[in-house]
Amino acid sequence: MPSVTWDTAFEASPADTDEAKYGALKIRQLKVAISERGELELNWKTGTQPFGKAGKLAAVFHGTTTEINALTGMTTNSQAFDTTLNVPKRYTGSEWVAVSIDHGTFAGLSDDDHPQYLNLTKASQTLTENLLVTASKTIDGRDISADGIVLDALAAGTAVAFGSWVTKVAATSYLAATDGFLVVALYSLTQNCTRYATGYTDANNPPTTIRCTASGISVIDSDTENYGSFTMPVKKGDYYRVVVTGGGPYTIAINWIPLGS
Repeated sequence: MPSVTWDTAFEASPADTDEAKYGALKIRQLKVAISERGELELNWKTGTQPFGKAGKLAAVFHGTTTEINALTGMTTNSQAFDTTLNVPKRYTGSEWVAVSIDHGTFAGLSDDDHPQYLNLTKASQTLTENLLVTASKTIDGRDISADGIVLDALAAGTAVAFGSWVTKVAATSYLAATDGFLVVALYSLTQNCTRYATGYTDANNPPTTIRCTASGISVIDSDTENYGSFTMPVKKGDYYRVVVTGGGPYTIAINWIPLGS
């Protein structure tokens, strides 16, 4: 067999010429040498768990941070488990460092192994718990928080409510701060009186598009008052006005009622 020595002088004793009476001493020295060698190679130290003990070999040393840091001069990439930090460690050749695990190197990353998680590429999934969405965040371009407020109002019957009536005058342009309705009532006061009320509304100021008209015409030789009226819807952001034409005395009531706020 090949000649492998650790301590040449020590291993050469006893010599073939030594007397037998030295046998017991040599046996004791051999036991000490084996223990020293085991401590050097396998960390047989009092109070710690050795790599090899009672015929069993541990693949990874388990110990506290202090115990592991005391293991110096180990073979590079020796393994240990730090029971203080609960992390695996390896020896770099000069110190013990925590083993870095890159999730991207795991096998089966494309497998659907967690059915309890939402999979954005998987069809036919059922949401079984409440889902909170931060304000102003969108799903498919919709602000769920804002839309939810509208839907809650619809369910409660409070989504759309009329505001207060506001009196307006003819021949004046108004900007609609909300959607709403313009209600006009026109009536002539004497016979042979012809009056027309025309409602305009669009994005121009003054508006130029005719939307509604009403007339109050009194017949000759008749004292009967004649009435005409219209209700004109107006879109938020548009202008509106009423123009009265014709001749003769008349009375007109122009009222605006906003829709919502």
